Amino acid sequence: VKLMLEFHTHRQKDRDKRRINHLLKSAFRDSLYIPAWVTLAKIHVNQREKHISTALDYLISHGFNDINQLEKIFYWYSEPAYYAKEDDFPSLGATDVMLWVSQALSKHKDNKQKHLAVQEVAKAFIRSQTKVAVNYVDMLKHIYKENDSRFTYNYNNNMETITKEPGFDQYHARTKLGAEVASSLHSNPEQTTGNLLELYAAAHSISKRFEAFLERLANMSMGKYVKTEIKGQERVLTKAGFRTDARSDPTKQFQCEQVLDVIRGGLLFGKVDPFMMRAIEHLLACDVDQAEHLKTFLKKHTNARDMTVRTLFRNLAGGDEKFRIVIVRVKDRYAQPTPSGWADTMINFYFANDKNKHICELQIVHESMNSVRNEGGAHKIYKQVRTAAELLEFIGETLPKDDKQPSHKTQIPNNNDKGEGITTVNNTDSGEEVSKLKDEIGRLKKKVSSLERELDKLSPLKQLLEFVPRMVEREAERMRVRQELEGSEWGDSNNEGDDDDDDDD
Repeated sequence: VKLMLEFHTHRQKDRDKRRINHLLKSAFRDSLYIPAWVTLAKIHVNQREKHISTALDYLISHGFNDINQLEKIFYWYSEPAYYAKEDDFPSLGATDVMLWVSQALSKHKDNKQKHLAVQEVAKAFIRSQTKVAVNYVDMLKHIYKENDSRFTYNYNNNMETITKEPGFDQYHARTKLGAEVASSLHSNPEQTTGNLLELYAAAHSISKRFEAFLERLANMSMGKYVKTEIKGQERVLTKAGFRTDARSDPTKQFQCEQVLDVIRGGLLFGKVDPFMMRAIEHLLACDVDQAEHLKTFLKKHTNARDMTVRTLFRNLAGGDEKFRIVIVRVKDRYAQPTPSGWADTMINFYFANDKNKHICELQIVHESMNSVRNEGGAHKIYKQVRTAAELLEFIGETLPKDDKQPSHKTQIPNNNDKGEGITTVNNTDSGEEVSKLKDEIGRLKKKVSSLERELDKLSPLKQLLEFVPRMVEREAERMRVRQELEGSEWGDSNNEGDDDDDDDD
């Protein structure tokens, strides 16, 4: 208590920073007093990040190795700090500790000892979050249910438009072919290493080749290459820390071999045919196994492309074998969108002559879906939903289903080889659609009421605007009468010497 009071007193005096640092160091030398700076950090919210960074920097510099104690501290710190307010529920990567982890991992990338120490801090924090989450299951389910469907209506509307575009069924038939071949050859794709440092070393070794490959693919298919930075190490640790199989086998927690998107990028297209069609065909042609199946597939189609599979590869790669790839997974989320309604084609592959066989990720995205994600702020909401979902799944809770999601029919091709015919999926009964429309009407009514209240606040201004024309008219009438009087003899006799008088008409 004495330490807390001293810390609080001196924190108010910016000039005595040395005393503050001394108290922080004292706190870490005796872990009994660590809750002091945590409490004060929570009291002074706007200073919290600075205090945590100072404390954790000191921890890394002085080799604090009691990770179990640190995990308990994070548990104590996190419970009131991050779970008390549903409206401000953050993604795990946005918390103060993980922001520090992100900066520290980058700062100490060349110092293996400190880098490993930062990893241990991140792991302690992530473990603490899984323990805290047990106390807030209902709140996490509420966050997931309320936010996961916020953009579903817009996503589904755009998805319905995409499926009606010419060539969509043929595009789906090709992605389906790629998915079937990949799953038959690679049933459980994983990275060749689960070690974080080794994973990133492998990622950096092929990042330039990946960018060059996607730029070529974008040029050949008339798309836009959306460059994405290498995934942050703190996010990879979070994904690895939330592995559901770690519940039964704790040794698997924080092993990173299931993270397949450290290197990732996207291709953005305005139309399915011919642009997205070209992209998937060129991509399949770069995989030797996929190319043989694609060749057989194209021969069965009367509307097949004129160029051969070999030509597709030559046009894209220029015959350079370094652009030969091995596709290990294809997810056609245009056929089966995510629960929130997001849809794309996600392809995971590695370069055939890469000694590390580092798996990368490519997303083929339609512009109409991307506009909802960017302009509507859907990606920010997605991060919150993702954190809630990961915590719930890790502690063994089932994700809640939104029984009020809008009903939209997504048309996709059936299972025949030619991609002809369509099947209706994602079709719910009409009662759910009516319920959703009623909710939408209620929401719009509330919005109208809110706008009416705003208009009421502006009523004095409205009255003033209505009064101004009348005032102008009155003033004009007075001027007219004055001019008439000034034009008469009486007006002249009383305005001698006035040079500003107007002449009579």
